[in-house]
Amino acid sequence: MHTQLQYSSYLLFLITAYAFVGISASPHMNMITDDERFKECSHQFECGKIKNITYPFWEKGRNKDCGLSEFELECKDHNPVMKIMSEEYRVLSIDEGRSTMSVVRMDFLDEACPDKFVNITIDHSLFDYATGYSNLSLFYNCSSPISPNHFTCTGNGIPGGVYYDINPTWNLQTQSCKGHIMVPISRMSLEDLWRGLQTLDEVLRRGFELKYKYDIGQQCSSCLGSGGQCGYNSSSNEFLCFGLEQPGKRRNMVMTVEAASGPTSSPVPLSPASAPTSSSLPPYPLASTPTSLSLPPHPPASAPTSSSLPPHPLGSRSKSLNTEIKVAVGLVIAVILFCCFMRKCSSCKSMIFWKKVTENHQKIEAFLKNYGSFAPKRYSYSEVKKMTNTFKEKLGQGGYGGVYKGNLHNGRLVAVKVLNESKGNGEEFINEVASITRTSHVNIVTLLGFCFEGPKRALIYEFMLNGSLEKFIYNEKSSKERQLGWETLYQIAVGIAQGLEYLHRGCNTRILHFDIKPHNILLDEDFCPKISDFGLAQLCPKKDSIISMLGMRGTAGYIAPEVFSRNFGEVSHKSDVYSYGMMILEMVGGRKNINVVVDHTSEIYFPHWIYKRLELGEEIELHGIRNEEDNENARKMIIVGLWCIQTDPSNRPSMSSVVDMLKRSLELLQIPPKPLLSSPPRPRADSSTT
Repeated sequence: MHTQLQYSSYLLFLITAYAFVGISASPHMNMITDDERFKECSHQFECGKIKNITYPFWEKGRNKDCGLSEFELECKDHNPVMKIMSEEYRVLSIDEGRSTMSVVRMDFLDEACPDKFVNITIDHSLFDYATGYSNLSLFYNCSSPISPNHFTCTGNGIPGGVYYDINPTWNLQTQSCKGHIMVPISRMSLEDLWRGLQTLDEVLRRGFELKYKYDIGQQCSSCLGSGGQCGYNSSSNEFLCFGLEQPGKRRNMVMTVEAASGPTSSPVPLSPASAPTSSSLPPYPLASTPTSLSLPPHPPASAPTSSSLPPHPLGSRSKSLNTEIKVAVGLVIAVILFCCFMRKCSSCKSMIFWKKVTENHQKIEAFLKNYGSFAPKRYSYSEVKKMTNTFKEKLGQGGYGGVYKGNLHNGRLVAVKVLNESKGNGEEFINEVASITRTSHVNIVTLLGFCFEGPKRALIYEFMLNGSLEKFIYNEKSSKERQLGWETLYQIAVGIAQGLEYLHRGCNTRILHFDIKPHNILLDEDFCPKISDFGLAQLCPKKDSIISMLGMRGTAGYIAPEVFSRNFGEVSHKSDVYSYGMMILEMVGGRKNINVVVDHTSEIYFPHWIYKRLELGEEIELHGIRNEEDNENARKMIIVGLWCIQTDPSNRPSMSSVVDMLKRSLELLQIPPKPLLSSPPRPRADSSTT
């Protein structure tokens, strides 16, 4: 509490000092009485469907003082066109209340194939991208297929392949393509494109939203509040506020309003020709800020006017010096307080870090104590080092740490997963222990023990002789032979399905895995599959089919659409079903579902390629099929996999139904609808996210 008060005090002093400096040096508001420019700039204009356009926009051909030079609009064929960073954009809409506008670059109005490959860029001093957008990458003249998302160029005859993607693999794509453009699109447009509701050309024509920045310091708001009209002098980079001339008043006279710092601040310097007299005051002061006019009261007729008085030899200088002293003092105070604040902040950050570490430690200890006798055996870190022979033999590396081969004192082989000290706040450790200790199934890996000693954390599993499924299904060297026969692959698919069915239905608490992939399926000496790595798992009561989850979790290529975006549906156990479907299709294809090194573009995305074969009743032409039983097993796995990757979660079967379908006769299985998605937006490959 004491630390928080100190923080607040330092921050309050810092803000006060900066405010003091800002007030001391604040500019003055000038209101220029000019009937002609007031009336011209007050006139709103329209172009096509966009009505009531006003400052900061101005219409080409009108007085430039009526808007910012960068916001010039030209009405072409009843559509407003604006230049941003030398490129022409059509303005689709303007929301004055939110200070936003929707635009589309002119060369994307017809198709996604512009004449020149120029990225969409904006001047960030004037614009910001509105919230909720993604960058869509367009690739042109590619010598080899780089993405399943192919489109055609008809107008300008761009040779080679043309593709689009959301998170491309840059090194591969830049090597094989001659042109590349990045285009911002809204997430709603992205979802429509992903779901097949709109084509690429239609999505690009919808454009994107920009937030424009023009009223810095609320000058225009103050001007409008006082009855004036906003303008801008581009040659002097000066904001202007036009006011109506009153009868008996001279034209083009300036009202100078002092800042809130009081009468010590000097008025804006004026040329002798335009020096104001008391009679030249406009009839309306600026209402939005407390002001005092820096002009003397109207003198008697016999008295000399202010302009006839000799200037005080030190008056203006002393006022200027006073202002400069205030600015200097304010800056010195601000710098001193900032230095103190940073020193305090550094020590407080360290305290907060250790406090957080202590809280995480206490949370894990409380969790383990709560499990009591149900928790597996606890080992010290020295015992872990001893059983692994000081981590001598490494079996693999995961997102949260390395896995090492070890021996228990009774000679039993184990796999020891040592968690990275820098990763997470203990959530993955708790997830693993909480999930696996609730399970007992032939297709779920067994947790034999754990280590929790300060920052040192490890999990001890039963040893799986054949390692992960991943190394048996991706045969990079030979496409003619498989390492595992179709009967073995089929039994592995059934075993994984039974393990997932148990997690979803067989436990007292439903367990959602959220990271089903070949790397997390371990195989024992008999190739019996066991589901492992519960670091991303979530527990939920059986009666709850839908869970609340912040952010995205999973691995690229296996993440269900609803985990990426809730517009596709709610996150539930059906999200695991999707990951399972993607995995067994990779088992069937013997390759990643997205493969950029195949000979034909149509084969890049395996689920679509294999679906077309099934739809047309063609031979599936998969390697290693030696008899009718192999063919039947392969076809059952394909059909089940395609059912599991349906875009709508409600169309996917439960894991109980999956087990039933795999064991059913092939003739009883129906061909599912074609999945809408091709290559979904995905995080960087080979990474798990929480």
